Amino acid sequence: MKVVALYPIGNNEYDYLKLSLQSIENVVDEIVVLIDYPFRDSKKKSLIKLLNDFDAKIYFQDKNKIRKSTVDRDFLFHLGRMHGGTHFVCIDCDEILSNSFAQQSNKIFKEMKIGEKIMMRWLSAWSNPFLFRTDKKSIWSNMWKDFIVCDDLKQSYNSDSGYHEPRTICKNDKLKYLNINNGCVIHLQFIDRESFKLKQIYYSIHDYLNKKVNISEINRKYLYSFIDNFPKLSKLPNNCVNHLNPNDLNNVINLNYSFFWKKKILRILNKIDIKKIQNLNIWNNEFTKLVYKKKTNMLPRISVFEILKLFLFYVKSSILIIIK
Repeated sequence: MKVVALYPIGNNEYDYLKLSLQSIENVVDEIVVLIDYPFRDSKKKSLIKLLNDFDAKIYFQDKNKIRKSTVDRDFLFHLGRMHGGTHFVCIDCDEILSNSFAQQSNKIFKEMKIGEKIMMRWLSAWSNPFLFRTDKKSIWSNMWKDFIVCDDLKQSYNSDSGYHEPRTICKNDKLKYLNINNGCVIHLQFIDRESFKLKQIYYSIHDYLNKKVNISEINRKYLYSFIDNFPKLSKLPNNCVNHLNPNDLNNVINLNYSFFWKKKILRILNKIDIKKIQNLNIWNNEFTKLVYKKKTNMLPRISVFEILKLFLFYVKSSILIIIK
């Protein structure tokens, strides 16, 4: 048995990645990373040094490669197999494994069967890394994700096996749900709320321009990214993060990468006729609103019909979330 962590690495991941690597270093036998972003030399040196401190095996994505998924997980699994992995832990740079899992991970891995996946609670840290959402009225609460798989060499990665891209290789016919007391994954991306919202705005535009997705479908997909809806928060159990450096944990509270996403959004908006995406639900943000006004000398106005469709979707999905 050989347990390998597979990391896709994008931009602005350093501070989160430091915590993620701390959470996983005593859980896996090897760490394999795929860097998927053209970093500046100074930033690249810091990132490489951090990865070398954890003895990670580093690979770089071919920028000209055509791929089916947002993250090239298919290639990551190829690399993991190349390193002799039998079990793969698939968390992103802004996620941390709880200490409760680290303490019994070896037993859990040994009990897994070929093709089996471990589904773990995916806790959304909110405002700081010590609180997470627990309310029923949000899609960011009560979530599960396939983070671990015991490899089946006869199977491959399928990016189309769900509404969102799956993390792991193999079919979803052998799922084992782990009790939250035995381990969970804490997602840190919601701590920097402004950057998160800008990121979703960027992907809304990207989906329309590159994936040719219908505007109404995009608006439905990203709606809850822009609605906080008075979240109910609970404190993380002490055994979730007590294996991490407390200074590094406190540092992520004040992170703000909004400048990065603003640059990406502005770059893409400068290339298109902005009026063609007027019905995208992205104009409640002050930055995008100002960009639209500057380019058109008017404020953006989503059609009444589109607003009505989005409102009905919100009502319906909110009821389903509460019922569920």
